[in-house]
Amino acid sequence: MFKSGVATVVIRALLYGAVFFLVFRLNQMTDFTADDFIYHFHFQAGPPDESTRLLAGVADIPSSIVAHHNLQNGRSVAHAILQFFFLFDKSVFNVVNALMFVALGPLVMAHIVRGRGFRPWQEGLVFLTLWLFIPYFGQAALWMSGAVNYVWMSVLTLVTLLVYRLHDPHSGQKVASPWWALAMLPVGFAAGNAN
Repeated sequence: MFKSGVATVVIRALLYGAVFFLVFRLNQMTDFTADDFIYHFHFQAGPPDESTRLLAGVADIPSSIVAHHNLQNGRSVAHAILQFFFLFDKSVFNVVNALMFVALGPLVMAHIVRGRGFRPWQEGLVFLTLWLFIPYFGQAALWMSGAVNYVWMSVLTLVTLLVYRLHDPHSGQKVASPWWALAMLPVGFAAGNAN
């Protein structure tokens, strides 16, 4: 899938490093905003108020997400992940979010070229395009609630679809097997319930 060679590996590592550093630094400068505050709390019967308690641990997340699903929307996978990361210092999220953004570029390229090799400059254009054309980049890619909903769930969806994108029985390029189909079933349900 990647075009290889020592120079290409070095250039790709520099590109990924630069993108990681940029998104990480932007995340460090982005504080909690809007919905980020709400997801610190355990959902019960409505929006948080004086009686709503903060999440105490991982065991609080399933009941909180069930209540959230019944009250607001079905983004259960994204919001469970979001609430999990609110249990830690924001620096953990900053690192993982930068990694997820870096993962988004090659996944987009893999879908564009359908498994054929691609070059670092093409990935660089994809990252530049993501930067320029993601609406409200700060909200969608840097806020915790926005990044998990849009960047991370895009990565999950693109990974899920990649198996199908690369499978081409007419050209003899077969990726999927009956075992893949069984393995992809829960992944597909997770991706379908992501956004």
